[in-house]
Amino acid sequence: MATSYVDAREYLDDAIALVERMLGRSRDDGRAAELEVEIAHREELMAARCRATAVAGRRVPLDLVGTAFGLSPTELRVLAVLAALELSADVRRAAGALVETAGPATLGLVEALVYRSPHLRSASAEELAEDGRLFTHSLAELGDAGLPWLARSVRPARRVLELALGRLRLDIDLANIAHLVEDPADGSQLTIDAKVRASVDEAVRRQLSEARTAVPLLVGPSGAGRC
Repeated sequence: MATSYVDAREYLDDAIALVERMLGRSRDDGRAAELEVEIAHREELMAARCRATAVAGRRVPLDLVGTAFGLSPTELRVLAVLAALELSADVRRAAGALVETAGPATLGLVEALVYRSPHLRSASAEELAEDGRLFTHSLAELGDAGLPWLARSVRPARRVLELALGRLRLDIDLANIAHLVEDPADGSQLTIDAKVRASVDEAVRRQLSEARTAVPLLVGPSGAGRC
């Protein structure tokens, strides 16, 4: 039975170990078949540990990102790969000639590591597209549009790296104009139709209990249209 993650760094350690094996497979050093089996096992184990963590009443931050933005397992794996390439010196060394010493990864490298089988490669056309979820939601950033597609650089957003490291807070740009309320008021002071209130309460309940993600609440001064 899979054990739950203690914290985000433990998940990141698993992601780093996974990417090291992905890089070993891509180098084809005679252990490709063996590493492919180990990669599949580690991917399944990480997913099982994320589920066990959720059952324990906690969530791995990057797993929460996947739920909040409706990411597929491979899209979530792309974020884990990008985080490992940014945050682990061992992974950078293992990448060797595949990544420039101080440069970001490329779409070609990400595709080779994450979308390994013909079935997965067919999904990469949608998931790594410029209008795919990763880029539409600014979870990852694309580089120079003048380069061939697979040569374009790609790196995770700053907040994705912070979440991978377990830093849970508002983005610093958002924190300049907003603050996070951990236990917001129930809205009993609002004068709205009872049916509308019940509908909103049920939608919020589902979001918190089923999706287990944060609920954004926009608050503004009187007359701003935000409550």
